[in-house]
Amino acid sequence: MEAAPVSRAKQIRHVIVTGIKRFLMFLFSQVGLTSAVVAYSMFGGVIFKGLEAPSEMIQRERVERARVTYTKKLVELSRSLENTTKSYDTWKRNATRLVEQFQTEVHEITVFNGWDGQDPDDELQWSFAGALLYAVTVVTTIGYGHITPKTSWGRVITIVYAIVGIPLTFLCLRNIGSLLSSCVKLVYKHACLGLMSRWLLLKRRMRKSRRLSKIREAAERARKWSRQMNGVTADHNLQLLEDENKQAAESESREITSFEAEGELSPLDEEPVHTKLSEARVPISLTLCIMTGYIIGGAIMFALWEKDWDFLIASYFCFITLSTIGFGDYVPGSSIDSWGSQEKLVMCCMYLLFGMAMQAMCFHLIQEEVRYKFRKLARRVGLLDKDEKKTTEEEAVSE
Repeated sequence: MEAAPVSRAKQIRHVIVTGIKRFLMFLFSQVGLTSAVVAYSMFGGVIFKGLEAPSEMIQRERVERARVTYTKKLVELSRSLENTTKSYDTWKRNATRLVEQFQTEVHEITVFNGWDGQDPDDELQWSFAGALLYAVTVVTTIGYGHITPKTSWGRVITIVYAIVGIPLTFLCLRNIGSLLSSCVKLVYKHACLGLMSRWLLLKRRMRKSRRLSKIREAAERARKWSRQMNGVTADHNLQLLEDENKQAAESESREITSFEAEGELSPLDEEPVHTKLSEARVPISLTLCIMTGYIIGGAIMFALWEKDWDFLIASYFCFITLSTIGFGDYVPGSSIDSWGSQEKLVMCCMYLLFGMAMQAMCFHLIQEEVRYKFRKLARRVGLLDKDEKKTTEEEAVSE
């Protein structure tokens, strides 16, 4: 007698412990991967700043020294013209040669050594925030190309950093995208489909109520007519009318029930409310609206932060970035005095990482919807029978 309650308690305890373990494993897997990607990006920012910032400062000082040197030479050439009888043409020829030499030296420093046109006192491109943005563009395969490593060690570290960081980042983004897709399906199931189901149920009840009201009104008119006639024929007609109305009501009820079973009551009833979250499907239009809203939000943010950007340029930048095309023709912080603090560059990195996760979520939801549509089409044309339907649904749930 006591063995059953004890066994039942053990089963409940086992279920609770197993649930807690799975929850902790899930939590630590998501948090662990996200923390690893964030730490890896910050580590890359520190490494690339340490490798490239000194070289960038050396090139700026080199250009500054060249500017001062050639300025002195031009001044000495002008003074020598005043103290001698040389002609103006000779001075012009010598001055042109000095300018060309300065131009060639600056061009070599710009192309081969990465001088960005800034003075030594200006903010470095390879600051921590700039190096962090570079590290994020490497692991997400965006690759703006606005700054690139100029040292040999910087290029070698970039290769090793990308080999390790790209798979880690994509795995993290895939997990976050799966988590976000589950959240979107949960909200869509309980908010959108729940409200839609209640509205359709209310609509069906109102339709049935109106139908029954019409039947009662017809029966009442028949009774009044019967009382006026007071004949057998009238009673017979009354019975026929009541039987006809009863059959019509039953036919209407059967029709509504069959439409409910087949999901053909209304175009809005095409997406029934499911009992399992894995069976809920989000329409492609809603998924595209979510991604469009994220791009518009980012466009508004960058348009307000960047002085030289309008809403169209900011939208173009967000789309090119989140699609990992990354032309690099527009990059945040590239214009002079466009950003007031380095925190905005860090926020840009967060926008990119979360946007990539949103992109993975949208791809996952669209893939599920397209797969369902093609399976539905295959069943209609006879390429997929009912047994195969169950098998494919079980495989989709297991995935």
